[in-house]
Amino acid sequence: MISKNFVLLALGVGAFALSSIGLAQTNSETSAAPKMSTADDAALLQYRLENEGDVLAVVQAREDGQLDVLHGQITDVLITGASVKVEKEIRRLLAPLLDLQVPLLSDVEYHLSLVTDLHGVSTQFALHRIETPGDYALEVAV
Repeated sequence: MISKNFVLLALGVGAFALSSIGLAQTNSETSAAPKMSTADDAALLQYRLENEGDVLAVVQAREDGQLDVLHGQITDVLITGASVKVEKEIRRLLAPLLDLQVPLLSDVEYHLSLVTDLHGVSTQFALHRIETPGDYALEVAV
């Protein structure tokens, strides 16, 4: 849960004002433009997080004016169609993704590229939401 005026960083490192990322309106904006709704703030924050690479995050506006940010996490890797040897190597290459509290797109792309570089292995990837909110399974089809 976060207020409309501050965004708490996912790892508890600190907070920053919404104005620093362009979500809060300045005095000159409020006199000439209509005030942004909480839903608009949530959509803009979602857009900003996605552009920073946090593509698994979900921002929700609450009725009390607060914004909830749920950072997604990859909690499982499902591998189909691979030999035991190839599956073991794919799991080794993707294991660091399971340790990331906030996996950024660049992290995911890097580790997927390691898998696609395996000689003689053709793969397809998909992310699926699983039962626990914010948890995703990375599916690898070989």
